[in-house]
Amino acid sequence: MYERSELPLVDCHVHMRGMASLENLSGVLRECEYDAMNVLSIALRGDRGVSLNVLGLLFKLMHPGAVYAFGGLRHPESGDIVETLPYAEQARRLMKVGCDGIKLIEGKPTTRKMLDRPLDSPGYDPFYSYLEKESVPLLFHVNDPESFWDPDRVSPGARAKGWFYGDGTFPSREQIYGEAENVLRRHPNLRVVFAHFYFLSAELDRLETFLAEHPTVCVDITPNSEMYVHFTAQRERARQFFIDHADRILFGTDISGGREPEPDLGRRERERVWNMCRFLETDDEFTWWGMDLKGLGLPRAALEAVCAGNFRRWAGREPAPVPLDAAMGECGRLMIAAEEAGKKAVFSELKSIRERFRRLASEAS
Repeated sequence: MYERSELPLVDCHVHMRGMASLENLSGVLRECEYDAMNVLSIALRGDRGVSLNVLGLLFKLMHPGAVYAFGGLRHPESGDIVETLPYAEQARRLMKVGCDGIKLIEGKPTTRKMLDRPLDSPGYDPFYSYLEKESVPLLFHVNDPESFWDPDRVSPGARAKGWFYGDGTFPSREQIYGEAENVLRRHPNLRVVFAHFYFLSAELDRLETFLAEHPTVCVDITPNSEMYVHFTAQRERARQFFIDHADRILFGTDISGGREPEPDLGRRERERVWNMCRFLETDDEFTWWGMDLKGLGLPRAALEAVCAGNFRRWAGREPAPVPLDAAMGECGRLMIAAEEAGKKAVFSELKSIRERFRRLASEAS
């Protein structure tokens, strides 16, 4: 029976979804024996995810020293709850209220299509320039598995989620990669981690060239439907890639905190985390999520870097402090916008978050 090693473990890629995520992810933090986790907000537009940036800050305060939080952009040109701040100012405000970095989902094909804004649009340039100047970490989802463009290879599950991109209405995979490359050419000092191994797990030579050309770029090993199968299919090449680039790879899971209470979430997600660690630490042959895998059996130095060291180097040895008054002020600003838009459910959630902030302030005094 596999037992995870005593090595420190930091998860760079965990999603907040709603108020229930506070308790659900507390269970994950405990059951998965994390040294720290990084919770991500995907704010986007309208009344979707309006509360998630401040919710991440609240979660940080609930677990001092053990939680980082990356905020997400809201897009001012669309939606009922209008964000009037330009992207660079949004990022500046998020960092001032205690975020540790920024998460972008804007490169996922569904989001890229919905927003109809190329990743290298001039409208983003002041935002990228701010991140570059201030060395703000950016976790960037760009593209999706290659099979999602192929009608003969896309899985039924992906189709059901609207993730088939071969109908001519989505940007091509290479177009999205080209946009990301343009961003890096214009902003070569961006400190980016591309999620899901940049969806190049089957093209390690291409990824190797990409990393060599962009020395501030890293990738995470947050699973997708194909990545670990690709690693197993070229196991020796993949193992050497991890060793050669051990300082450019971060551990991440894509665990979702959920929108409803899930008391057993931590226990269930422990299996995901243990299987990922087993794949990295051992050369075991085992089956996970229906995938027949053979572990990489990485040396200790590589494991230490991938499992925790690289994240701490990238995002900070410790989470940034959350100025409580500033976080509550941001929550109040969003409450006013939700009230003006007549979004009672959003207003109510934000009010609940503000009350939790106040309770923490009272307990600390």
